[in-house]
Amino acid sequence: MYTSNTENLCVPTTNLAAKHELIFKVPRVSLVGNYGISGKILILPVQGEGTCNLTMVDSEYHVSFKAMPEEKDGSAFMKLTNFRLHPEPKLVIYKFDNLFNGDKVLEDTVNKFVNENWKEVFDELRVPFDKSFAIDPKPCNYGDTECIKKVISHFLHKKEGDDSIGLPPVDPLTLDTIHIMQGGDSPLNIDFTLTNNKLYGLSKSIVTSVQGFGKDMTQKNSLAVKVPGAISLIGDYSVSGKVLILPVQGKGKSNITFVDSEFRVDFTGAPEERDGNIYIKLENFHWYANPKSIIFDLENLFNGDKALGDNMNKFLNENWKEIYTEIEDSLDEQFGIVFGNIVHQGLAKYPYAKYFKE
Repeated sequence: MYTSNTENLCVPTTNLAAKHELIFKVPRVSLVGNYGISGKILILPVQGEGTCNLTMVDSEYHVSFKAMPEEKDGSAFMKLTNFRLHPEPKLVIYKFDNLFNGDKVLEDTVNKFVNENWKEVFDELRVPFDKSFAIDPKPCNYGDTECIKKVISHFLHKKEGDDSIGLPPVDPLTLDTIHIMQGGDSPLNIDFTLTNNKLYGLSKSIVTSVQGFGKDMTQKNSLAVKVPGAISLIGDYSVSGKVLILPVQGKGKSNITFVDSEFRVDFTGAPEERDGNIYIKLENFHWYANPKSIIFDLENLFNGDKALGDNMNKFLNENWKEIYTEIEDSLDEQFGIVFGNIVHQGLAKYPYAKYFKE
């Protein structure tokens, strides 16, 4: 074995959370042991149980990981997170013994077929192969809500996200424009826009309940979480109109903090066929929020008039519940779009069945 390139191989203890990468080459690696198989390989039916040898030739291995400090017995240790081992072989040689209960003609035919189509076969095996070396939770059975709860918690706590399932960084979470237009008979008559915002604190989420996630993807799925303490939406804002009885106008920096919040998402799925596989397409996605309080801090209200700005922020915070009641549906709809996209990215990167085990 020899290395062809390294990046951040000498891990700096002051920045463990940085991404560390190692690339090395190995002329030949053989995976030897027992196997059990039934189903189809590409177009060919296959069945058997016995010993096997999978040999990867002239492979380049990409290792990447992040880390966090962990204290034990007064000393600092490094705990790996987001560990990935990704092989790129130039050739894979397959040898399966005792296929079709030892029928030599069929066994030789299948072995010849998989070796002639080694790249296509390996591409199909790549995801489970990569995952078998990852420091991640293993797939759950369909509908095993306790197991699924732990897996969702695992990924929510990954501030930096996880490329393996298409999960973007979650803390902070970057949000697109949020626009609330409230009028009509509502006591809140405003045009309120948030831009360049980031949501801080989502990685503190505690998953409290999970329902659904069965083999039938069309059934209702629900996920409830609570976030202790603060979860803050920080960025730019612009507002004009009336809040209850007071006129309001301003543009600048904002911090809207939700305190001790509970969130719930509900959705169903629809099967979507791509490349001969069945993926999930999210439908009927709904987001619900229930904060215990909200703290508003809007800078530069009334063109920087400090007295008017302080009074307005005080008024907003004293009447947060009435204000939130008026904009709750609009906020739920806007956040539903954001989190619906995230859930879809996480569940639709691979065929639905690959997220579970029987």
